[in-house]
Amino acid sequence: KTNVEEIVSVSNIQTTIEGGSSVSLPNGDTYKGQFHTKKSHGYGEYYFKAHNLIYKGEFRDGKQHGQGILYNPSSG
Repeated sequence: KTNVEEIVSVSNIQTTIEGGSSVSLPNGDTYKGQFHTKKSHGYGEYYFKAHNLIYKGEFRDGKQHGQGILYNPSSG
């Protein structure tokens, strides 16, 4: 299990993100999913570019929370 704490917090964005959206981070990682008060919250998919891994699952207040899976998309 990979610790994905504080995975998506977009406090540098001036507008309030609510509902579904996607964000590309400076390190090349991406998050696509639900937001609440500028943080990942609800269901989302996070792509770790450096490790070629995807986490699909639940987030709460910008952190991994609840059910989810982490996998390598290259391994089929």
